[in-house]
Amino acid sequence: RGALLERIGAIDERCFLLYNDVDLCKRILPAGCRIAYRAGLRAVHFESASLTKYARLKEEGLRNVTHYIRKHYGPFLSFFFTLAVVGDATWRGEWWEAWRLLKASLRA
Repeated sequence: RGALLERIGAIDERCFLLYNDVDLCKRILPAGCRIAYRAGLRAVHFESASLTKYARLKEEGLRNVTHYIRKHYGPFLSFFFTLAVVGDATWRGEWWEAWRLLKASLRA
């Protein structure tokens, strides 16, 4: 496991809050390793303890997912993803929210 992380790199710090596990799995597969799903296992998640520290969770989450999409699928798809998220907030009449989300995605 340590050798694998040396080969593919550790967790991407730009996805520190969300999508770090998805990014890691996306890099493990091309390295020739398997990812196992164990339906019988159970994990206990204590009410998003790390997420309560971030007042601007939506912006940070969008920044993380935008970075992930740009990293693995390119800037073109990342642009359209951002457009969809900001467009959704605009459609709902949340202009200030749309502006904040747009700024967050541009900093990704």
